[in-house]
Amino acid sequence: EEDRRGALQHAVGKIAERAAARVPGAMPLTGAAVSTLTEVVLKYIKVAVVDLKHFAKHAKRAGVSTEDVKLLARKTPRLLQDLEAFEAANLVKDKPSAARKRKKDAGVEVAEKQSRRDGATGVHHESGAWAEG
Repeated sequence: EEDRRGALQHAVGKIAERAAARVPGAMPLTGAAVSTLTEVVLKYIKVAVVDLKHFAKHAKRAGVSTEDVKLLARKTPRLLQDLEAFEAANLVKDKPSAARKRKKDAGVEVAEKQSRRDGATGVHHESGAWAEG
């Protein structure tokens, strides 16, 4: 645990140095400030992990996806924007979960059965629109 905390503190210090170098007039962080910032990061991660677990569980996924991470960032629009840009440039989109696909397929089947029962003809599109056919 202490090795990880030390490694994180080192990484936080380096990130802070690089960030400060890009800001005109920025002041360097003291060792105590880096230690305190490291504690903030650790506490935030512990809270975030719980939220991410709940987001994934609510969506009936077996694991946390990039969508869950973006949901976590939704209250900070600039962060969300940066995450979406990062995702577009660097990551392959997560595939829809099998449970979500089954639910969607079941919804289409129900709509088709209801339309046949009601005597309507047409096609149900993914958008939720109904096209006469």
